[in-house]
Amino acid sequence: MNYQIGHIRRLQRELEARYRNLLYKFPTGTDYARNDEIVSVDGMEMRLAVDDFKAILAEIRRLK
Repeated sequence: MNYQIGHIRRLQRELEARYRNLLYKFPTGTDYARNDEIVSVDGMEMRLAVDDFKAILAEIRRLK
């Protein structure tokens, strides 16, 4: 199938932005001390980021 390059670039930008957002929701090594056993994660924000990323993957999957 043939697609407009603008459409493909938009999908790529959206994919990259949503992936960065998903990674941003995970705590990094600078967010907590090295020996901490418990890390606080906002479950609702994590779920929203996962669902958002899943949505762009579904849109890309529809390309034939």
